[in-house]
Amino acid sequence: MMKKAVILISTVVIIMITLPVLSAPILISQYKPVTASSTYSTSYPSNLTNGSYSTGWNSGTSSVSWAQIDLQEELTIVKAIWYANVLPNGNQTFNLYIDSILVDSITQYVEFMTPVTFELATPIEGRYVKMELSGVSWKSGMEFEIYGPEPEPDPQPIPEPLSIILLLISASASFLKKQFRG
Repeated sequence: MMKKAVILISTVVIIMITLPVLSAPILISQYKPVTASSTYSTSYPSNLTNGSYSTGWNSGTSSVSWAQIDLQEELTIVKAIWYANVLPNGNQTFNLYIDSILVDSITQYVEFMTPVTFELATPIEGRYVKMELSGVSWKSGMEFEIYGPEPEPDPQPIPEPLSIILLLISASASFLKKQFRG
């Protein structure tokens, strides 16, 4: 019983040490300004970066349309996700531009809130990120998310109290192992 407790405590301590190292790409587009080719009613372009999946932008047309985020400075971009809002459902082409250069194009069948994900093979530096839409339905989206790389972990030594705790856990485990054997 005691051995299980020591193993559990050791596991928790290891997880606590490891968790800060685990990270994911950082959302860099939230609340950034957005412009668009056109807008229907109150479906403003700014809805694409407001963090809400219940509001969105609508171009008000079935013609080729676009929305562009201004990141307000040159940043490293590793990923973009467009959350589609289409009526009727169908095939749509999504062209991703960074600083006016076509980076990737995806044609896929989309329905309401279908995520269209662009994973960039190589990170790209840029300020303006544009999504150009073409297909059979109205051009609109619920969110347009741009991600930067995961932050580099800061190499930090184990704090002194934590290293003492680890030493105590190790000594306790060794002691308990001897007690149960003998």
